[in-house]
Amino acid sequence: MPISTPSELLDWLAQYQFLSPAQADELRPLVPTLADRRALAGELIRRNWLTPYQANQILTDKHEHLILGGYRLRERIGEGAMGQVYKAWSLKLERMVAVKMIKKEMVSLPKAMDRFRREVETAAQLHHPNIALVLDADDIDGRPFLVMEFIDGFNLSQRVTEDGAVPIADAVEYSRQAALGLQHAFERGIVHRDIKPANLMVTMTKVDDELRPLVKILDFGLARYEIDRENSARLTQIGMMLGTIDYVAPEQATDSRNADIRADIYSLGCALFYLIAARPAFLGSSVVEKLGPRVTGEPPWIREVRPGVDPGLEAVLLKIMARRPEDRYQTPIEVAEALAPYATTATPVPAAPRGVVMAMPVAPGAVVAGSVPIAQPILAMPIAPPAPPEVDGEASFMGMTATGRDMSTGAAAHDVPSHATPRQPIPRKVIVISAGVVLLLSLLSFACLLWQFFPSNPDKKAGIVRISRAKWSMHDEKAIPGRPHHVLVWIERVDCKGPVIVTLKNLPPGVTSDTLTIPPRAKEGQIGFIVSFGTQPLTKVVKVFAECAAEDARDELSITLTIKDDPLKVRN
Repeated sequence: MPISTPSELLDWLAQYQFLSPAQADELRPLVPTLADRRALAGELIRRNWLTPYQANQILTDKHEHLILGGYRLRERIGEGAMGQVYKAWSLKLERMVAVKMIKKEMVSLPKAMDRFRREVETAAQLHHPNIALVLDADDIDGRPFLVMEFIDGFNLSQRVTEDGAVPIADAVEYSRQAALGLQHAFERGIVHRDIKPANLMVTMTKVDDELRPLVKILDFGLARYEIDRENSARLTQIGMMLGTIDYVAPEQATDSRNADIRADIYSLGCALFYLIAARPAFLGSSVVEKLGPRVTGEPPWIREVRPGVDPGLEAVLLKIMARRPEDRYQTPIEVAEALAPYATTATPVPAAPRGVVMAMPVAPGAVVAGSVPIAQPILAMPIAPPAPPEVDGEASFMGMTATGRDMSTGAAAHDVPSHATPRQPIPRKVIVISAGVVLLLSLLSFACLLWQFFPSNPDKKAGIVRISRAKWSMHDEKAIPGRPHHVLVWIERVDCKGPVIVTLKNLPPGVTSDTLTIPPRAKEGQIGFIVSFGTQPLTKVVKVFAECAAEDARDELSITLTIKDDPLKVRN
């Protein structure tokens, strides 16, 4: 039902509990003095009783979208290819929550629904300070949604994008806390499979009258129970088939069904590298360029990118990101222990006693109590601190020797961190033969990797998507608050046949936008955006970002949004 007058708007807000009875009674004498519903919406925003997002939805006759069962949507705080996340008020709990909804166009896709339901089922089993808490799950008109605790903070991808490299001790503390959350999931037989900075939220909590950062792991949409390993491959084919390419473990990239908790440990190492260096550990512009070195080689040395890193921390990071799973730490709690000395906090990690039983993923066919698998045990083995072995003036590292390598810190060769056992000098002939074998195996592995990605067409090029043009489109010369406008976008494709997702980034406060999906073979589309009430005059460079996830292709283009006075003007 459309809302035409201030009186109708006030009645609707009171009926559906957007306003309390006291707030509605306070406003009623004011309603006859207001010219229209827009004026009432502006007054409600001024009093902070209505958000700009809610006002925009009401004034564009989309007010019914703000009601989701017992939840009242306040603003959109996140969006991806599959779903949207809203800040909402829970009438039952009387608190702010985060509501994650699958997009309408995804409801008809069985794989997308499988992934969303898997996230609901998995997250509901987890109760830990370092994992976002699930409060509720429901379904409205066949469209499922997930209700989580509202985390007032930032994700670590956003932190690096806006502020650059994170202070080393802070980055280590964030990763240490994430490892504690992963340990909790691990003890319940759950592998996350998509650990990355964007899935690590940071908020502040009070500890002993002192505010400290608290990390929360998000998005268990790709998670898998160890007992469900054989049937899990289909869940990885939505959006990001292998997880996220910059953080995926080598074994997960080649066969995601065989990835266990050690793949999450590797991904956490890649995330820590990114936080410290403000760049991915493995560089490249294509999937092959990024995956090749991690599948056939060894992890990069963080001190070559950021010289201030402690050599001991570098040794820990090298072990976390070891190419072979058996060379890494075997459980997240070991990672947390290893990182603790380099973290911001001096609080000791609650470690399991040496030699006691720790949880491991259950095997297929194991007994399941309720929905939580009964874990099979393994003994926790002591981890010896890394020592710098010397071999005739050379430092041994992972079975190879390094002489006088410049670590950008002035350290001698024997200061290079290592996890290898001290050994006797190796004859030069053996070294030459071994190096030749390693080189040959590396070339064969890389050739197999190329064949895997391009089995039927060796000449196929990596997909490319390019934004050829983008412009603001107005029905009128001015952008009127509350009235929908659009950005027109034209794209070009090369070997990119999947849908292209287009978003507007770097929008100023008070301007909200939709997400555009340009279907296969289409070349253009338009994104809706709305300027809210009370937006201050400014000129802002906005990014139009296009991504073809299936081919890992992306591009961006800058356009200028100029907001003057009310009514507002926008120019290209």
